Amino acid sequence: MVLAEQKVTISYMKAWNTKELAMNAARGNEEEGYRFLATYLHLVESTNPGTIHDIKTSVDKKGNTKFKYLFFAFGASISGFQYLTKVIVIDGTTMKGKYKGCLVAASGQDGNMQIFPLAFGVVEVENDSGWVWFFKHLQKFFPDEEDLVFVSDRHASIYSALGKVYPLAHHVASSAHLFRNVKHKFHCGGLAKMGSKAARAYTIGDFEYWWKEREDRKSACAAYLRDIGLLHWTLSHFSGNRYNVMSSNISESLKAAMVRAVDYPIVSMVEFIRAMLMQWFHCRRTKACQTKTKCTPEIEDMLIDHLEESVDCAVFSASEWIYQVNDGIGCTFTVDLENKTCTCRVFDILKIPCCHALAASQVQGVDKYSLVNASYFVGPWLSKYKGIIMPVPNEKDTDILETCTEVDVNPPNTKRAGGRPRKRRIPS
Repeated sequence: MVLAEQKVTISYMKAWNTKELAMNAARGNEEEGYRFLATYLHLVESTNPGTIHDIKTSVDKKGNTKFKYLFFAFGASISGFQYLTKVIVIDGTTMKGKYKGCLVAASGQDGNMQIFPLAFGVVEVENDSGWVWFFKHLQKFFPDEEDLVFVSDRHASIYSALGKVYPLAHHVASSAHLFRNVKHKFHCGGLAKMGSKAARAYTIGDFEYWWKEREDRKSACAAYLRDIGLLHWTLSHFSGNRYNVMSSNISESLKAAMVRAVDYPIVSMVEFIRAMLMQWFHCRRTKACQTKTKCTPEIEDMLIDHLEESVDCAVFSASEWIYQVNDGIGCTFTVDLENKTCTCRVFDILKIPCCHALAASQVQGVDKYSLVNASYFVGPWLSKYKGIIMPVPNEKDTDILETCTEVDVNPPNTKRAGGRPRKRRIPS
């Protein structure tokens, strides 16, 4: 490039060093980033009240303070979590800078089926101690409850850490990760597709249909999934409220949005995340204010689809609130409008009236919006993004606490191996 544009011949090493100098000027130095991290987080907290952050360090044999873990959650995210459904998706991605590390994140889903980032952390590797430290900080504003559900891949350290910090909460496997592993282990894409349909089946009858197909084609694959536990990966057997979150696609989408950030020094990475969330919150807050319907746009579209399907349903009254509904293909369902249930279980799981419930509500004269879960209305959706993520002030214009500057935090001992880091993730 230099030869073509500047007509000058330089060595590869000189080009490399020049690139490193330019990147350091634009993004900051890797080593200086760790030393400035405490000051930067103090600056973030000064304009974003309610923000939680913590840095854990260790001391080596020479007495040097080394970076170990980082946790941060913005005040706007913490204030909005109370309006979320209690399903948290957790995952991690490898940092590709000069020093090794893993960026981990916990996120939920808002009423418009969009990502709602809750908290972030940096750990050395995805091991038991790193995840336990992250979950203990997450527990400060997301307490352990029986109706809380965690969705993740089947990483052993996540299982171990959740068992220690969140013993009451449910933990389920991401269907996307699970069936990628099935495809790799049994070398059959068809089995993975059937398994995904079985996992997403709302009723046990539908599950058994797809499960029998799997057993007939490859009993070893069926035994492998049964050993994992049907409660752990199927929608039909799970007793908690998982809603429509069957995979960790929320985390995968979040990682795709941060794909550039994992190359940056640690302070630039955190600033990238802060700026990204600042824009997300503003755009969604604006969209919520402009929405004229009662429910969020995604839920309104879903209700319209269910209303179109309800045209073919015949409704017969069993009592004031209980109805028998026959659909267009001859299947019979029982709808209880008072308890908001239907034997198709779409109403039970999604907390959104299915076509059978909507058909029954028209006979009874019940407002369809009274059957929708409160978290899907525009009011709670706007409340999630009510908090504003503010920019970071200039260091020179702010009083910095002595505790932020009195200890120099050095980078961790682990450095990335030589060679070009991978740009594409290994899928399974």
